Amino acid sequence: MATNLIRRGSAYYCKVSIPRPLRNHFLNDAGKQREALWESLGPDLTVAKPKCAARVAYWEGVFARLRSGETLDNIKASDERERVMAEARAHQDREHQWILDHNTPDDLRADIETLRKELKRTQESYLKSIREMEESLERRGIAPAPAIAPAIPMQVEPSTSETASQAAEALYGTLERDGRRQTTVDGHRLRVRAFIESCGDIPLSAITRRIASDFLDKIGESLSNRTRNAYAMTMALDIRKPRKALTPHQCRELEHAWIEAARRGRPLNRMVTVRL
Repeated sequence: MATNLIRRGSAYYCKVSIPRPLRNHFLNDAGKQREALWESLGPDLTVAKPKCAARVAYWEGVFARLRSGETLDNIKASDERERVMAEARAHQDREHQWILDHNTPDDLRADIETLRKELKRTQESYLKSIREMEESLERRGIAPAPAIAPAIPMQVEPSTSETASQAAEALYGTLERDGRRQTTVDGHRLRVRAFIESCGDIPLSAITRRIASDFLDKIGESLSNRTRNAYAMTMALDIRKPRKALTPHQCRELEHAWIEAARRGRPLNRMVTVRL
């Protein structure tokens, strides 16, 4: 940290040295390779210190993604999407909280009932319009549109990525080598087993946001939000450890699938900060 946090005059700056093999990604206005990245942190040391640590961690992550083959433009675009989504979620959470703070339970129940009635009226209106259009076509002697045939599923090559159980074995080994308590390891083992019994021992690359969401919804019917989130944490860790046949980008996408699915119940801040 001491080498990254630099004071110049009355302001503090974060300096992050760029690894030599990656400097071709960071060019100055003259087109020359930069040796370091500088970011202003303001005059307050108590604010600058944690900011500097966060920025160093961020750039170390960027360097790792560049080494794995991603481009700097793709990384920036991905980070911007995540930032916009986070801001949208925060705005939505604030709106929901404002509604809860400024309305009584009876008011909220009345609003929900009103929305249900409006939705029902809208659905009935659409169905009525569809019936009228069909009757108009029949009067003109025009046959209604044929039903759409189901699409023929494409043949997909078998996935070469680890299955949920194979990745879980690697996770258990890592946890035990790190000296984690046996109860912690057994908890992860139990939750992975529940996923496999529900969804099958499928390859990690086959897990989608829909699968993650449906699984958490299914177990959430009889479990608390805290336990539901623990299942999401276990599966995110299960995906984070293996790297065979999965690119870092695929691993992040799969991990985010569980994070987003868990957020349908309650924000899972504890999970996204887990490090092994």
